[in-house]
Amino acid sequence: MEKKIGSYRELDIATAGRLDLLIKLYQGFADFVAIAKKAIEENSPSRRSWSIAKARAIVHELQNTLDPRASAEIARNLYLLYDFVLHRLHIANEENSVQALDEALLVMNTLQSGWEEIASKVKPQIAQKPDAPVLEIKA
Repeated sequence: MEKKIGSYRELDIATAGRLDLLIKLYQGFADFVAIAKKAIEENSPSRRSWSIAKARAIVHELQNTLDPRASAEIARNLYLLYDFVLHRLHIANEENSVQALDEALLVMNTLQSGWEEIASKVKPQIAQKPDAPVLEIKA
């Protein structure tokens, strides 16, 4: 069963558009933060560290894919927001802080909502134009 789930996830990722993948990263971040919060409540430092490391990896990936050529100002602002999130994750791990996790999650949820709003406006446009070029979103 686990192999089937893994295959489904791979297919889902392979067929998703760029915006969908971006949103999935934000969702993955939220999932790992939820695990970290539960691990703090259950006094499980290894699980807390593991889940925070996974959340950090997602933020690093988002940070590394920023393209300042598309919009230097947006890229710089997102970089700074991601840097803040990384700092809060570090504090959460060092101090067992649910509050720091909540602060990081608030920023990422806000960004996710913005991308979801963009996706809801862009997808209908693409659906109306079947021969439209592939959309490239660069932050």
